Amino acid sequence: MEARRFADLPAEVALRLLYRAIAQLGDEGPVELGKLEALLAALEDAQKARNSGLRRTLAGALVTLTDGQIAVERAPPRRGSTLTKRRPGRARAAKSVYNI
Repeated sequence: MEARRFADLPAEVALRLLYRAIAQLGDEGPVELGKLEALLAALEDAQKARNSGLRRTLAGALVTLTDGQIAVERAPPRRGSTLTKRRPGRARAAKSVYNI
């Protein structure tokens, strides 16, 4: 989605849209509300500062703001041992990128 259009959404709608994208693509457990709100605030701050290089991970999803676009995709695997394990029976072979 265009970052400008995302910024024009009401805060509650933007939060829910971001939550659904992360929940669909992430694979490291539930999305915590406080962290989701912090991520939304970081996106808003980056847009206000005209910073187009934001990359953050949350719950196994990578949120990127580049060239006026916001994209959510599965985060790359961690190096070394993982801190969390994927829940059994939750195979996710859905979209690899979710443009919001």
